[in-house]
Amino acid sequence: MKHKIKKIGSGGERMKEYSLSLIFEKSIEKNIKDLSKKIKFKNAEPFDNKSVPHCTLVKWKATSITDEQMKKLNQLIRPVEVIFSGITVLPSRNNEKNGGYWLEISILKTDQISDLVKKIVQIIGKENVLNEIGDLLRPHVTISRSYDKTFLLQDIKPDLLRKKVSATPKLGLAGKIFTFYG
Repeated sequence: MKHKIKKIGSGGERMKEYSLSLIFEKSIEKNIKDLSKKIKFKNAEPFDNKSVPHCTLVKWKATSITDEQMKKLNQLIRPVEVIFSGITVLPSRNNEKNGGYWLEISILKTDQISDLVKKIVQIIGKENVLNEIGDLLRPHVTISRSYDKTFLLQDIKPDLLRKKVSATPKLGLAGKIFTFYG
């Protein structure tokens, strides 16, 4: 099946926040949402049902995406092998509003993922990139955030956390939650 992304957002002077992220098939998406209910911070909401579990490859700011950039990005849209590798708990960075902690499913940084990120950055321009790339790239799927240091584990089976799955890059546009297209 051939995947293609379409141009989103209109031109104009207002900066938008775009994302090219890996999106999982529906059964894996459901497993991630179910896991987020079993592993969560105390007093934190589980995964928002309106949100789509995803792994952000590159997030950037721009007023629009050119036709030439869209053509080149579309050449990259093909399934990618993703290897889940456990759970990570991280404190927020100093510059993140309100602090707190993040709970994530870690993904191995394979050559395939690293090469895809490099190609995306070449297309959109390094100066526009908002997330860590190169050696600092840390692929993951966020499943919870809290300001409480205590987290709960309930009857967790390691199946999903040690699984190889396929995911497809999709273009997203930031809003209250990222909306993915294509």
